[in-house]
Amino acid sequence: MKDLAAWKDFATNVLGLQVSSSDERTLTLRMDEYRQRFVVHAGGNDDLAYVGWEVADAAELQAVAAKLRGAGVKVESGSAEDAALRGVTEIAKFDDPNGLASEIFYGPMMQFEQPFIRRGQYRFRDGRAGTSAISFWQYRISTKP
Repeated sequence: MKDLAAWKDFATNVLGLQVSSSDERTLTLRMDEYRQRFVVHAGGNDDLAYVGWEVADAAELQAVAAKLRGAGVKVESGSAEDAALRGVTEIAKFDDPNGLASEIFYGPMMQFEQPFIRRGQYRFRDGRAGTSAISFWQYRISTKP
């Protein structure tokens, strides 16, 4: 994001999110017991950089990765540094058909020692289903690369 401070203000004062951590390059935000749900990076591109899809455990991560590979999708293991930045145990990376960086992960870090406190009347109802407000548009669907 071009203006990390403006994003921090918007996220906390408009969306009702809570800052989990912040420095001059990265802002992490939470909306529940997860240590973070959103990672905002400083930079020149005001756009979605990547999206993560949670699975139950390492076995399910490997099963999803294998299914993607079987469909001809290139899947790479994420580094320990990537997992640490995202606050998860392990990730695998791939690009969706439109080139959006996507990640499968398991083992999100929780932050029970510092409860999430909602500001105002915000009520997120994500529960076990996770965040459910991401929409994707696919204009041309093809099984060929």
